Amino acid sequence: MTAAGLPAPVGPPAVGKAYRTPAPARAVALDLNGSRCVVECDRHGPVSMGLNKLGDAVADVAAAYVYDNEQDAADAARAHLDAHAREDADVMTPDDIDAAQALNFSRDQWHALGWMCEGKVRETADGFTAYDVSPDKADVSKRIRKHLVPRLWVAGFVKVFAIAPGARTFGLTDEGARALRMWSNAMRINAVTEPGKDTRHVAVKDSRYRRLSAGETWPGEQEKAQAVAEAERAANEQAAALRAAEEKTAAELAATPTSDELTVMNALSTDGLAATAAAVLSAAYIGYVVTRHRPGATSIRLDEGAGQDSRRVTRTYNINGVEKPIAPAAGATLSAAAANLTDATAETWHALCIWVDERYGVYQLDLAAALKAGAAALALLDQAAPRTGANAAGVDGPGSSWRSKT
Repeated sequence: MTAAGLPAPVGPPAVGKAYRTPAPARAVALDLNGSRCVVECDRHGPVSMGLNKLGDAVADVAAAYVYDNEQDAADAARAHLDAHAREDADVMTPDDIDAAQALNFSRDQWHALGWMCEGKVRETADGFTAYDVSPDKADVSKRIRKHLVPRLWVAGFVKVFAIAPGARTFGLTDEGARALRMWSNAMRINAVTEPGKDTRHVAVKDSRYRRLSAGETWPGEQEKAQAVAEAERAANEQAAALRAAEEKTAAELAATPTSDELTVMNALSTDGLAATAAAVLSAAYIGYVVTRHRPGATSIRLDEGAGQDSRRVTRTYNINGVEKPIAPAAGATLSAAAANLTDATAETWHALCIWVDERYGVYQLDLAAALKAGAAALALLDQAAPRTGANAAGVDGPGSSWRSKT
């Protein structure tokens, strides 16, 4: 309280204490005593992932390295955060630069690793080819020397996938991804220089690479590739059959007027129908016909026709504003019915439209508003319909209203 008896003003909270979020990498105890801990990080995927002893994220938490105490895990988490910070700032420690210099990738090796990381390299009986390698031109491919990929594979940077009989694709191992990232960072800060020739790295594979160009394969590779190709073909056939069934169902639905559409058609033929009601029902009729042929349509465009007070539907729009020509079948159906859009009913149409350009006679009709107004107009017609005979007692029967014409 102040001297005047008023509450003392509250100052802003101290920086660092008011708002606090958990660190992206942190130590997590596996037991209540904190004697077994792992490190988790949020920056490797949509969910937190554990880290192994090298600080790499692992999908299986059982593969995460377990520390004997929480302090060691917290130190590892801080080191991991420092590594993220260096990557974000393109900063490399002297040890990182030494490791990058030991890689000593040539330009061809660096490019090949980048293409394989993006899944652009294929091997066939004709050799190795990288596809779509130009950043500003389409369909540019480049042949890769026959020894380059096998030597990277022997060094443990590359993994191979059989995708079809006589065809392979490539990706990077964890070591390969780490080496590519480290070399790329070193190149960005000019910490390394590209050698003129490919570097022969230490082999970690016990066997040599089997090239398709030499007719060599690994045991079971052809069978596995054939199974992959057959599974892909079966999936494509199933998808094609599903699309064909969906298209057939859509065509059947488009060819059959709905009961609501038929009801509106019948109401439009009512004797003595008011001009405003006819305009609303005509707009609803357009909505039913258009959505029957194009379910995703949310609005349509009406343009002036050849005759006086004549309008025709020329375009449809979906919720994202994508414009398409009116479906031919829908256009043919609507051309046989009057739009009932005249000077006398223009205001009624304006209330149902998203925008109107009277100068050129263009109307964009909101289909949801048209259908809602049409339902309201039908309800009013039901209330106004005379009841005779059995219907005078409130019992529906033949001739009870305009609906009896359906």
